[in-house]
Amino acid sequence: MGLTVGEVARISGQTVRALHHYDRIGLLVPAERTASGYRDYGEDDLERYGRSSPTGNSASASTRSRPCSTTPRSTPGPTWPANTAW
Repeated sequence: MGLTVGEVARISGQTVRALHHYDRIGLLVPAERTASGYRDYGEDDLERYGRSSPTGNSASASTRSRPCSTTPRSTPGPTWPANTAW
């Protein structure tokens, strides 16, 4: 048994809805379906997706963590005089 659409979504960073859309337009059609009609993605499907991904990310590349920027802005916002009468 292969991967479910939810598992592929987690691996690839795409939404389940996007993967359903890709199936409808023929971009990422799973090789098999379960007896219940669920999409069943295999390794070949993921490799094909990595080569033709609309985001340019392969499934394995999107699982890498990205650094989070926690540095404050280098320049503060505008400052106003304390007691300015308008």
